Order: sequence, then C-alpha cells, then structure tokens
Amino acid sequence: MATWERGSEWRKWDLHTHTPASFLNNQFPRLDDRSPDWEQYLTALEATDLAVLGVTDYFTIDGYKKLLQFKKDGRLANISCLLPNIEFRLDKVLSSRHDSSNPRRLNFHVIFSDELPPDIIEEHFLFDLEFDYEANPQAPGGTRKLKRSNIADRGNRLAEEHAPFAGQDPLELGASKIMVSQEKIVRALEDDRFRDKYLIALPEELSSLMDWDGQDHLDRKSTR
Repeated sequence: MATWERGSEWRKWDLHTHTPASFLNNQFPRLDDRSPDWEQYLTALEATDLAVLGVTDYFTIDGYKKLLQFKKDGRLANISCLLPNIEFRLDKVLSSRHDSSNPRRLNFHVIFSDELPPDIIEEHFLFDLEFDYEANPQAPGGTRKLKRSNIADRGNRLAEEHAPFAGQDPLELGASKIMVSQEKIVRALEDDRFRDKYLIALPEELSSLMDWDGQDHLDRKSTR
C-alpha cells in the first residue's frame, strides 16, 4: 500500500533553522546554569507543522547531532526528516553600492543528505577543511583544521592580542572571525562519499547585492 494515498500534498520545509548549539547570534533561552534550554526549543519545534528541517550551525553539525539523538529518543515526531546544514563564512568580502551597511563576508551553506552518517561528514569533510590561523597562512602553523578546539584556541589568541575582545566566549569569538575558502569547500565535496548527497546555497539577500557591473562580477559568477 502506498504511503501517501491522497495524491500530491504540500509540506513545509525550513532549511535554515539554528539551534541552541550555534556559536553565533545565539539568543536561545538558557537555564539557570547557563546551559541551553533544549526542552523549550524542542517544545517550540513540536508545535510547528514542519515536515523537513535543515538544522543549521556555523562550521559544525553539533546541533544536528543533538536533534538526531532527541528524535531517536522519541521527540520531534512531527518532523519527518532532519538535514544537516553547515554555514560557512567565506574569505570573500562583499561591498555593494546597493547596500548601506559596512563591507561584510559572504556566507555559504552546504546541506547534506540525511543518508550520510554524521561521523562521515565530520571526519571526511569538516575536519579536512582548514582556516587561516595566522595572518600569514603560508607560515608554519599558519592554518588549522576546522575543529571546535582550534576555533576556541583562535578565540583565546584573539582575546590575548586585542584588548576589546577580552572576556568574550572563545568559541563565539573564534567563530565570528575565522573564514574558509569556497574553493577548499568545493574540493572537499569532490570525495566520492558525497556524490549526489549535498546541495550548496547562498543567502539571496547577500548574493543579490553583488553587482554584475562592478568589482564583484567574477565573485558572483563563481558563486552562482
């Protein structure tokens, strides 16, 4: 018997949903001990009519792994599918005459299939990527693997080197400053394990600001 007996139906997808595990702009409720209030977060998700959720975090799939475990334990029964959405800050600077804000970095998303085990995504994609750790990436130790410990270490170094950063959470500080090359991301995705098992996306509100008639012409062409 077919799973769906009523023909075509619309189902809601949200492919860009952050979690309490997110490093940046984390305004989710916290408990008295400052740990994430996962119960309040789960209750809010369970009250939605979403069928597919893209679990989004900067540079990691920590939130995705957490929600997978919750779903395994019987939560989020209303959501049919969880997908890991990794958000990167690229080493491309976006400055547009159509935008009154200061120049900013372009973000880049990789959404993986739920057929891929989390450890494959981490060990053969995320942990194979590098970010510039020193001002001169060609110097010994100039790059580091994209791991939580290295991101936090960079945050600690930044706090030591620049007084206005002192006292900030090392992971949040490091994640707010590091960048990854789009070329390295695309190269890592060439691994046979990921063939036909991912989508890449750029936020429309940023990519549309790149001027076809200006200096961003080649960047916009290469990130279409």
